[in-house]
Amino acid sequence: MLPRQFQEHFLANIGSLANFLSFFEYDSDSYFFIKDREGKFIWMNSSLLAFLHISNPDDCVGKNDSDYFTSAMTFRYLEEDRKVMQTREPILNQPWIVENKRKERRWYLSSKFPIEGKDGSIVGVSGIMRDYLKENETYKPLFEMQEVVQYIFEHFMEKISVRNLASLMYLSVSQFERRFFQNFKRTPREFILRVRLDNAMRFLAESDLSITQIAINTGFYDSSFFTRQFKKATGLKPLEFRKRYAVDLE
Repeated sequence: MLPRQFQEHFLANIGSLANFLSFFEYDSDSYFFIKDREGKFIWMNSSLLAFLHISNPDDCVGKNDSDYFTSAMTFRYLEEDRKVMQTREPILNQPWIVENKRKERRWYLSSKFPIEGKDGSIVGVSGIMRDYLKENETYKPLFEMQEVVQYIFEHFMEKISVRNLASLMYLSVSQFERRFFQNFKRTPREFILRVRLDNAMRFLAESDLSITQIAINTGFYDSSFFTRQFKKATGLKPLEFRKRYAVDLE
């Protein structure tokens, strides 16, 4: 099936979502995409196409994450897609390192939503990623935490206390934790853990650093604790992950 036919066939089965494509097409501050159940891209908006250096919109149709991203990141993207489709619940404001194959890397906050077909079955996922540095009045409540998020992104390798994060917002710890959870649907500690694990996956896939050194470089310090948390999040031990997703460093 040709890319355009593949796209039209999918969109015809989901009804109202197709009406929103024109809105996201011209949102220059967001990356928006649609994928089917097999992880094949159906549509990307112009901002995401530009980031991935895709000149013809039809070229992305039928491709998957591995065509554009590193293997370590592809693993996490697909695991998240599967979770959204299995639970039928959206995932909101996840911190993501987004890196294309030209090694251009940015931090984004990503949300994903299940797509329901006309027969009620889940047929895919839609996602939107926003650069956390680009503030927009529409997203003002989320970006009130911009300084905190930036601090976590820049200092994840260090010890980070919730009290210190709260002080950046001039809030008490309880007020800060409540406000943070309202914005990100996770606690500050869960958010920090996610950022550390994403960086650990990058080190595992793209370096020959030891597990102990990676634990230190990502703020875990205790390699045994790091290994337990990594396996809990990915289902793989760090060395298993490296064996499966390491890139050729030569």
